[in-house]
Amino acid sequence: MLKCLSILGTTLLLLSSVVHANSDGDIIHSTSYIKGSIKPFYITFRVTTDGYDGLFGRGLEWFGKIVIPVMNDKPIDSIIWEYDKKNHTNNKQYNIEVSPPSAIVMSDARHPFFTLDGTFMDQDGASAEDTICSFNPNYKIDQNDINKTIVSGLITNNKRDCRFTLLRFETM
Repeated sequence: MLKCLSILGTTLLLLSSVVHANSDGDIIHSTSYIKGSIKPFYITFRVTTDGYDGLFGRGLEWFGKIVIPVMNDKPIDSIIWEYDKKNHTNNKQYNIEVSPPSAIVMSDARHPFFTLDGTFMDQDGASAEDTICSFNPNYKIDQNDINKTIVSGLITNNKRDCRFTLLRFETM
């Protein structure tokens, strides 16, 4: 009887939707949450620039699309930041901090990593927009990169002296 209840409980856990909140108050939704095999990953990074905006002075109006194409050797193609040129960020920003709107729930790995793809652009009003920088989708970012400044290998098409700093890459 006890074995039957254990099997029933495990089956219900697999079939039911689980809502979990961590100490930061972030809510994770998952339809197949199995502790130890599927985990929420929290990512935050900053891109710092020289802030120079040509004839218009200092600061940038950021837009573009940034995607995580691969995480832990699995294709996910998750859009984590997106603004169009009519709906760009506030004027005169030197730096941008990016954090996906929610945790990315996926299988754990012995050495977790993710890749980035996409381009940050600068909206220049009446004139043509400029590229700020792009990401190399083959560069693997992992937990050893936290608080390190990365340019070589990750940043491509670097028009504004972009520097990448991983601020958070962890599970709860």
